[in-house]
Order: sequence, then C-alpha cells, then structure tokens
Amino acid sequence: MNKNYFAHLLAIIALLFSNLLVAQDSGIFESYVIFNSSETLTGDQFYDVDATTASLGFDGFDPGTNNASNSRIFKGGQHKTFKQTTATEATGVQYVSQEVQEFNTPDENINLALLDDATLSGSVSGGRGPIEAILYDPSIDDYTIRTDWNEYGVELGENIGRPDVDNGFLWQVDWSTPKAINYITFGGSYANQPQSNALWRISYLSNNDWVTLEEGQGGWIDRSVYEWDGTAEPPITADALRVQIYSDGETDLVSIHLRGRGGLSNNTDDRAIVKKATLIQYLPQREPIDNTPNKNINLALLDDATLSGSVSDGRGPIDAILYDPSIDDYFIRTVWNEYGVNRDENLGRPDADNAFFWQVDWAAPKVFNYITFGGSYPNQPQPDALWRISYLSNNDWVTLEEGQGGWIDQGIYEWDGITEPAITADAVRVQIYSDGDTDLVSILIRGRGGLSLLIDDRTTATKATLIQYLETSPSLSIPEIESQANNKMRVFPNPSSGEAYVSFEVTTGIKAIEIIDLAGRLVQHIKGGNIDKEGELIYIRALPDGVYILSAIDTSGIRYQEKLIINRN
Repeated sequence: MNKNYFAHLLAIIALLFSNLLVAQDSGIFESYVIFNSSETLTGDQFYDVDATTASLGFDGFDPGTNNASNSRIFKGGQHKTFKQTTATEATGVQYVSQEVQEFNTPDENINLALLDDATLSGSVSGGRGPIEAILYDPSIDDYTIRTDWNEYGVELGENIGRPDVDNGFLWQVDWSTPKAINYITFGGSYANQPQSNALWRISYLSNNDWVTLEEGQGGWIDRSVYEWDGTAEPPITADALRVQIYSDGETDLVSIHLRGRGGLSNNTDDRAIVKKATLIQYLPQREPIDNTPNKNINLALLDDATLSGSVSDGRGPIDAILYDPSIDDYFIRTVWNEYGVNRDENLGRPDADNAFFWQVDWAAPKVFNYITFGGSYPNQPQPDALWRISYLSNNDWVTLEEGQGGWIDQGIYEWDGITEPAITADAVRVQIYSDGDTDLVSILIRGRGGLSLLIDDRTTATKATLIQYLETSPSLSIPEIESQANNKMRVFPNPSSGEAYVSFEVTTGIKAIEIIDLAGRLVQHIKGGNIDKEGELIYIRALPDGVYILSAIDTSGIRYQEKLIINRN
C-alpha cells in the first residue's frame, strides 16, 4: 500500500468524525462523504436542494448553481439547505463532506421565540419586565409568563433622547439554526404612553445580512398591534429577528416599550383581543382563491370539495341533497334525495356542537354569494329545531344566519348575496340542534327541485342544495350604514397609503372587519375585537390602489360600513 492510500483514508475519517460530532450536537444534520475530482471547490458553499434530490445519496449529485451569497430558497415544498465542506491534500485531490439541514415545519401551536434554541436579547437591562414577558404562547393560549403588565421596555417616564436606529430600543431573538417564518406580531405601547412620532423597523437576519421586513412611524407602536401575515407567500428564512424603535431626530423617546397582547396579566385582562402578541410563527400556507362566477357550478361538487356529516348510517348518502345546475337535476338520484337520521330516530336534546351537521370543505378557499338548503318533508315537521349556517374563514367559524323552525320545517333556506359583498371561506356547514326543551326526531335535510326515484320536485323554483358564486353587477353601491344612534364608525386616515385605524365612538365588540372591492368580492378578512374611540390599526398594504368598502360586523349582527380609498401617490 502506498502513502497516498493512507492519506486518503485519514482525510475521509477526519471528515466523517467532524461531521458526526456536528450531527450529535445539533441533531438535525445528515452527513455524507463523497470523492470529487471533477471540480475545485473552496471554503464552505451552500446549495438549496429539494427532498427528491437529497434522497439520491449524492451519487453523481448535481447541486446546481453555486449560491455564493448563501441564499436559501424553497423548492418542492420541502425547505432544506445543502452545505458542502472540502478538504484538499497536497496532491490536489479533494474530499467533500455534505450536510442536509431540514427546517422547522408549520405548526400553529408553536411560537418560534419560545423554542429551546432561541436566545432573547434587548437593549434594556433594568427596566420594565423581563425580556420574555411580551411573548404569547399559543400552546396554552396565554402569555408564556405572567407579570404585572407583560411589557418590556424602559421605565415609565424615562427619556432616552433621540437615538438613531442602531442606538435606540431593541428586542431580538436569535436561533442556533435558521427558521422558516410567515407570521409575526408585536404589541405597541399602552394608551397612556403614546408613541405617535416613534420610528420603528422590523428586520430579520439572513445569510449574515439584516433584511428590513417593514418600517414606519407611529402606527402600531402607538397603542396598537403589528401584524405581518405572510401565509399566502413562501416563508422567509432567518437566523434572527428584531424590532428597533428610534427617534425621528426631532422627538425624544420617552417611556418606550413593547407589550404582550391577548393574555392575562396581573393588572390587566387583555384576553378579549383577538390579535395575540408577541408571536413569531410558521403557519400552514394558505392556498390562493381559485374560483370565478359561474351559474353552472355548485361549489360543493368541485374536485377539491370534501363532504362530511354527523350521520354515517342513516337515510341517503351525503351527496344526495346536492343539486347540479349543469344538468338541471340532483347530482345523483336516490329514493328521496335526503340525508339524515333514520325515520323516527331520536337524537335527544343536543347542543349545536354535538348535534346533526352537514359540511363541505375545500382545499383552496372559495368565493360564494348564494346558498340554499332544503328542509324536512311535511310528514316529519321540525318547528322547534334550532339551526345555524356558518362558514370557516381564517380558522374562525362565522355565523351567516341562525334561527328556529322556519325553513328547516318543510321549507327552503335561501341566502342570496349577489347584491352584497361575496364571502370567502374554506368551509360551509349547517347545524341542527335542540332548544333544550324538545327532542330532535327524524332530523334530515333534503334536495329540492329535482327528480327522485319516488318524488318529482322539478316544479319547485328554488333548487337545493346549492353553494354558488354568481355574477354581480359591475359596480357595487355602498348600502346605508346600519348604526346605533349613539355610535359611529370612523376610518382614518382615508385615503390610506397602506394602514388605517378603525374606531367607534362607543366601545364596540366587533366579530370581523372585511374589505370588499367594488365587484363585491371579499379581498381581506381581519379578526375583530373590542374597538373603542382610540381605534384598532389595520394593515391593508397587500391591496392595490383603489376604492373599497370597509365593513365591520358587531357581535349583535349590526353592520357598519364606510368607503375606503387606498392611494399611495
């Protein structure tokens, strides 16, 4: 054996041993050693690969273009980073060690700032609250720790002068391995410590460069909540994330701080706030809306529609109630085209969450403005049954309508929203339940307007079940605002360049805020909360310039509407 053989062997063993140590330390690396004499590589080089390529064992592996800037991108939905390290002998032969690093996966119950490999730091060491006091833990639906005010910042009344961005207030989280992120929130100041002139910048560290995500003056830092929702886009990848607050050069920074939102502190209960903070998360990616108006399509019959219900062994299959407008008849023909429990079956007195339901879910959100359901047959009346029709939007079930008896008692439910803003939803359901005093017996819903094996209902004009997106008028007029005599909604600034406040003269519980374009399409859905005259900051930066309707629905069903203009010129 010659000297070169032993040199080769020692080089391979050294690389294997060093990478095994890395793997044991971090627990996230797979190590490979290959012989490469076809090209000369120097230093540490990063490549991005997808799961398919990584599984090839690097035999004849072509990593693609060398990303000298160590950039990382997504391919095939699997986020990994390829790292190649080389060792060169005096003879010029190279031995290459390759590592594949897998990133965190989407999980709505994880705040990335609370992971074991997260390190928090900040500019304040002896002020108000520990640095982790502002963090919200979605796994317990509360702050990660409870303090008097769940805040982090300088003391009340403390003046730190007029620092620039690199010498101002700072809160930061670093990770030992890069993280994929698509959702971020921070809580601004308390109402008695306004920060309307404070400048702010939120940025993340990627490949040793700080990249500005957003920056501005006042806005959320002045008593509101910052929210960056990137769930409809590929996530960013970062080694660190920070928020900096600094002076405009003309105004001193006084009492500067961040606060948690949406939890319970020793001195304040903020749990009614829907938008929680501070959160840094990787959430499941939202699919784009993919349907357009078409009177011949029942959205419940699309390929990406999934039907489900509470009855597995009753009357009729779950799709028997669906009407197909493309054939002007039921989708399938059964004896009665019904879906429900068996005749005379008694469900007792269940509440809404434990009773009869029929539901359709879609893989991608759908826009719709017309819904029908068929009620019971005349020989099985349901005058006392309670019902609720709702839709799933941004992980919240929103009630469209509810009542007792009515259509479910031998009639037809019809929601005709073609003169109103269309709804965007991931699912629609109907629930039928007891009033607490009457048993549910023979409960069912039926198709209407088609031909069954034992009944011809084709003369019925209103067909069911239908979930559709129908054509609306070219322009949508803004309806009169429903308002209480002593309350009024205000939107400001208006025109807006990308963010605005929504306020009420009287503190009002709002279920949701919706932005609708003039074609009647819902283009943005924002969670509500208790909104007072100070206002709630909303972000509308993703919307193009134009005229919209801002609609807010309170907890009693009253709808407040105002024209909103977005103009960045």
